[in-house]
Amino acid sequence: MTIIIGFALVWAGAFKLLSRRAPIAAAQSGLSRLVGTTHVVKAFRALGAVELVVAASLLVTPIPAIALCVAFLAYLAYTRVLSPESSCGCTSARKTPIGWRSFTYTGGLLLIGVGALAGLSAPWWGIVALAVALAAVNPDLDRFWLTPFRHLKVRLTHPLQEATSDEVPLLATIQQLQRSDAYRRVGALLRSDVVESWDEGEWRLVRYSVTHDGRPANAIFAVPRLTNHPERVRLAIVE
Repeated sequence: MTIIIGFALVWAGAFKLLSRRAPIAAAQSGLSRLVGTTHVVKAFRALGAVELVVAASLLVTPIPAIALCVAFLAYLAYTRVLSPESSCGCTSARKTPIGWRSFTYTGGLLLIGVGALAGLSAPWWGIVALAVALAAVNPDLDRFWLTPFRHLKVRLTHPLQEATSDEVPLLATIQQLQRSDAYRRVGALLRSDVVESWDEGEWRLVRYSVTHDGRPANAIFAVPRLTNHPERVRLAIVE
């Protein structure tokens, strides 16, 4: 089972050390609050090196990996409380505020490490299932499976193709909204499903709850109601 932890640590460490987007991820992460903006990139790179060393230590013992997971859970909690607008920055420069998925992913790695230390083993299919489950809760991997799945669903269902009356399903509006640049910019900040929606002329307005600059706010999207033009979607943040 330690192969899962090893892969996760190598992936995270390689991103921090080698990626050209690592400085962006470092600046957006909660690490900048801990060490300051001047040294955050160096600290980010150093953390990547530590992750690679810990990955190598799995050949001997999972104890360093367990300790690192515990430390990282504490870091997530610290960042979530004191800098909620910061992202994890673990494996991507995509700005994704820390939420339950980050805690679940790291907690899953911790449990696997504890299981390995206790001598537990799993068949190959169990290891694959664990890896898939962890990949599904990691928000940095959404671009590889969740976003393409949504695009495929829209292409197959053509939700707006038959829209010729005022009775356009809300689901069709949401599917168009999720393909817009406006939604992608703030999608990670959303803290609710659709709160309410209403029609005004050719537009359907959709309201979500969001966290903006660390404070509760409303995100109101204006979506074309009878046409399929996600590039026309507009956004207003109202505190």
